Amino acid sequence: ILDDKLKDFTEVNEEGIYDLQGAAVCIDNDTGLVTAIVGGRTQEYEGYTFNRAYQGFRQPGSSIKPLLVYAPYLMSGHHPAEIVDDSYMLGGPKNVGDTYRGLISLTEALGYSSNVVAWKLMEQLTPNEAMKYLHRMNYEKVAVDNNNQATSVGGFTYGVTPVELASGYAALENDGVYREPTCVSRITNSKGENIVDNPGEGYVVYNTLESMMVTKMMEWGVNEGILQHAKLDNAIVAAKSGTTNDSKDGWLAGYSKYYTTAVWVGCDMPKSVEGLSGGSYPLDIWKKFMYEIHKGLALKEFPDYEERIPDDKDYPYYDEDETTESSTAPGGANTNYGNGDTPNDVTVDGMGDHNVNVDGMGDKDYPLGY
Repeated sequence: ILDDKLKDFTEVNEEGIYDLQGAAVCIDNDTGLVTAIVGGRTQEYEGYTFNRAYQGFRQPGSSIKPLLVYAPYLMSGHHPAEIVDDSYMLGGPKNVGDTYRGLISLTEALGYSSNVVAWKLMEQLTPNEAMKYLHRMNYEKVAVDNNNQATSVGGFTYGVTPVELASGYAALENDGVYREPTCVSRITNSKGENIVDNPGEGYVVYNTLESMMVTKMMEWGVNEGILQHAKLDNAIVAAKSGTTNDSKDGWLAGYSKYYTTAVWVGCDMPKSVEGLSGGSYPLDIWKKFMYEIHKGLALKEFPDYEERIPDDKDYPYYDEDETTESSTAPGGANTNYGNGDTPNDVTVDGMGDHNVNVDGMGDKDYPLGY
């Protein structure tokens, strides 16, 4: 699917690798296992193959907001119906198209991907506190941004991988319980004895109730907000897109009750791509893949947090005392930067989604044709 959706981009770099690339990861929400992973476009190539799904660190744009801003903010005692001010602010980011909606709910702020609101919420949380949630999910190269306010709108120094983003979204679907992403469920020796056994257990990163809230907020974004083109006929989904400065990266991450999928599209050496946004090629790939894997599955709705008090899950909470901290990696995050890693330029303006709602903002989603 990824190959097909990007087939018209035939330009190659000096090594003969397609210039425009993509990567995608799918996690089975029942087991927590990675069931599909695509590290790049298919082509014949002799030599080292770079798997962008788990080796490619890129700025996530607004796709990080549910994990870094909204879930932590709700956990500090807030509600999706809370009213916030989406108005222009000096010294902060701009909304896409310089469009502001005034007084709106938190649900609308996420569904319309307001950069101003995300920035204001992060100011209340503080970047250092919010980033702890990413550290708890072992995001490898985010520690350098512990005090970076621009992370509220996806402005990281190095960024995240599709595997990391997918695992974070899968934790929200799993009532806040994070499971380390892996393709391996079990390894046995010649005697049939288990050497490695992955029971699919995890630990609590987000509270159950607030995880349910963020899920319903993202579902609203699909049904009523800027991601209406992500609707599926055969699945109920919650999703969030992300677009970085000058259309260098596009992301779409989201889930049903069955599967969580994250898609990234961009160039290995970041540069502007005409027409690229979270709501263009990434959404197209994500929607087609999710449609295919949900064929024959019964529709499952997300639980309504207003109607159900969630049962306590018998999972351990994340224990920071069990990790090794350092000045660069609070909570034990691994920040061993490999050769060739270079920070991405981090700026604030333009970090929001470019797949904007039709309500007076200029819809930039591409028609999908199915």
